[in-house]
Amino acid sequence: RHFGPFNTEITLVYDKVYVNTGSFNPGTGIFTAPVKGVYYFSFSGHNLSTQPMGLRLMRNGEQMVTVYNHPFGNRFETATNGMTLQLEVGDQVYMRLRENTWIVGSSNDHSNKVAFGASISIGDNIGPFNTHTTLVYKKVYVNTGSFNVGTGIFTAPVKGVYYFSFSGHNISSKPMGLQLMKNGQQMVTVYNHVAGRRHETATNGMTLQLEVGDQVYMRLFQNTWVFDNENDHSTFIGHLLFPL
Repeated sequence: RHFGPFNTEITLVYDKVYVNTGSFNPGTGIFTAPVKGVYYFSFSGHNLSTQPMGLRLMRNGEQMVTVYNHPFGNRFETATNGMTLQLEVGDQVYMRLRENTWIVGSSNDHSNKVAFGASISIGDNIGPFNTHTTLVYKKVYVNTGSFNVGTGIFTAPVKGVYYFSFSGHNISSKPMGLQLMKNGQQMVTVYNHVAGRRHETATNGMTLQLEVGDQVYMRLFQNTWVFDNENDHSTFIGHLLFPL
């Protein structure tokens, strides 16, 4: 169904809520910052291009960023944008629909939701091996379908900007080396050197721009090991920040 057009700007209300820790008001569509900090906001809009669609990300009545789809025949179009904002306690962030434009809402949720989270969770060491080894994560917390549990490989279903993070745990009688890989190329890494016999954890992460079909996975350095058990120290997570 369409929302709009109206002869004045309208604050958008979002009927379907996936996650809300309490600072977003579904009745008004307004997010109120509970603490001073740096926040990231993104949004998407879908329209039938017989009429324009204009969306504005607002902070305390001031426009931050915007999208605008001009009329273009009779086809469906999607636009996205986002911004990092520094907020004070009580600052309000919300979405506005420009006057004389419209937006389509439907059960298809055109926001392209992609996420996974998993841990090794085997109760033993993996490695050391004499070659680099792709890690497989046995315990899955969330998987919208793009993470292959059997291979440990995430395949991007849409072009976009994604965030990945990982952690690894080891007993330091042997080193631990982990690589975040994209299409066979190392992105970021952690390495714990030998340091007696103590338990150590290392973490890292990175934001990556991916094309459809790009593959992201974790690799264990040759001649190193990683440990996990029911406490789930060694994890791998990723999610889509926004499509492009």
